[in-house]
Amino acid sequence: VKEPDVFDGNKSRYDAWKQQVQLYVGSMAKDRAITTMLSFVRGERVERWRQAFSKKHHQDGAWSFASTDAFWTELDKIFVDPNLAKTAQARLERCLMGNRTANEFFQEFEELVDLAEFKTTDTHVLDILQRNARPNIVSTIYASGNEPADYEAWKTR
Repeated sequence: VKEPDVFDGNKSRYDAWKQQVQLYVGSMAKDRAITTMLSFVRGERVERWRQAFSKKHHQDGAWSFASTDAFWTELDKIFVDPNLAKTAQARLERCLMGNRTANEFFQEFEELVDLAEFKTTDTHVLDILQRNARPNIVSTIYASGNEPADYEAWKTR
């Protein structure tokens, strides 16, 4: 398993980092897992927080959490962006294809759809896709007279 990225307190990267770290620690014992997970929390923005957190929750060589789930609950309170869905919705509106490949565009687009708590079957997602794809591509598709009926059809065109 690849070593996880360092988490520097950027809330927009927290969920991805959390998933990486959970895979990395796998079936480690609780105290070792928590110590390992916190070793990937580094940077100027989180250093004081990490020190205070460790001082509060690490006594006599052991962590005060009953489980790693309890540890994550505590971290989630601090680092989960309470406006994640709204932030993703705004980012989705600005997710333009530009000069990227279709694969690169659709990868980011679908990630934002998921974070925004939308579904690719939602009509408004299809509207956003048509506005944000390269205009020449959209025009060519419309001109063909064979307009795709759903998201997957747009994606394969």
